[in-house]
Amino acid sequence: MTTAVSNTNAVGFSGQLAELLLQNDENQSESARLQREAARSSYLDAVQSQVNELNAAADATMSAAFVSAAFSIGGGACEIGGAVVQFKADTNAAGLDPKDFSCESIGLRQLVATETESAKIWNAIGKTSSELANPTAMIGQSIAGHDEASAKRWEAAAAKAQWEVSDASTEIDKAGKRSDATLGALQGIQNDQNAANNAVIGRI
Repeated sequence: MTTAVSNTNAVGFSGQLAELLLQNDENQSESARLQREAARSSYLDAVQSQVNELNAAADATMSAAFVSAAFSIGGGACEIGGAVVQFKADTNAAGLDPKDFSCESIGLRQLVATETESAKIWNAIGKTSSELANPTAMIGQSIAGHDEASAKRWEAAAAKAQWEVSDASTEIDKAGKRSDATLGALQGIQNDQNAANNAVIGRI
């Protein structure tokens, strides 16, 4: 009879211990599930941020290319305009007689001087505009480079979130296996107790 009581106490204690272990596993499993959901959310946020940064890099490159092209085209147009004005000045100058100081000749000389000055201005504007094309492209590339670096950081954050999802899933699996093992052990103890009880009853 003492043995039966002792076995009963052991089963009661084992049951309580098993219950505590199962509760602990459930808590750990729930915590891991929450961590996994948070990691999945972080992963999606990081991927979206990476896409945004890559789009920003592409936009910066494209905008810089457009501005650079505009400077190049504008500079070329100004230089062409300066060449046309210079051609007119050269054409008018070709008809001048160095010894002719008539009013008409003086007026033509003033026109040539004005056209020559205008041609120089147009050429200067064209040259400056063309020279601005390269720095503009470089600025765009620099901005794009910063955006691409940010995209890389978000890519790393996404990879980290994936690892966290994997770790949390592994922890959930482990908690499930521990629970199964605990239940199996408790079932074995209960079976042993039932067998012991049946043996005692059989002796009575």
